[in-house]
Amino acid sequence: AGAAAGDREPLTGGGSWSLDEGSGTTAADAGPGGRDLTLAAGTAWTPGVSGSALKFDGQGQSAQTDGPVLDTTGSYSVSAWVRLDALPGNYATAVSQDTRRQASPFYLQYGQGAFAFSTPGEQRARVETTPETGRWYHLVGVRDGTDNRLSLYVDGEPAATAAAGPAYPSTGPLTVGRAQWGGNPTDFWNGAVDQVHAYDKALTAEEVRALYTDEKP
Repeated sequence: AGAAAGDREPLTGGGSWSLDEGSGTTAADAGPGGRDLTLAAGTAWTPGVSGSALKFDGQGQSAQTDGPVLDTTGSYSVSAWVRLDALPGNYATAVSQDTRRQASPFYLQYGQGAFAFSTPGEQRARVETTPETGRWYHLVGVRDGTDNRLSLYVDGEPAATAAAGPAYPSTGPLTVGRAQWGGNPTDFWNGAVDQVHAYDKALTAEEVRALYTDEKP
């Protein structure tokens, strides 16, 4: 679903899922690791920002790789176009990565009245808003390991920063449409997710803006 800023120079790690297959149970990873997403039962396809996207109804669907994509002990960034078809009662997570610990190392999410890029210990870069259901938003979460800061960008613009929580290592799959808590899947997304990217570096504000500009309809 479109070009990405990361396409201009090779990624040394991470992944990129255009989600343009439109059918089937696999979404290809164009990144160097080749970590394709496998769709759980009930996960559907729907028109996306460009091409197709994954659709979830908040009742247990998700997609995941067969192992970790990001080293969550250092710097990294995750981006996705997201659409909510209903606002969650608690939290809904678009992109995360599983771990053996109680909490996932990061959550790109909406909940409690805010878009947020969250880490353990309730450390969240969050911007309070009531998103329009049915509208696409571009979210980018950045963890900068050099100063242990989180940044959240919405539609290409800086939205919030915060101190990061513990940098938990992750041994589990990258997930789209859910998170993990206490070893169990949770925070299921009700809506759609398109154009997911994971970068093994902290994107700059300029790189985020270029990514948004390249991908916006």
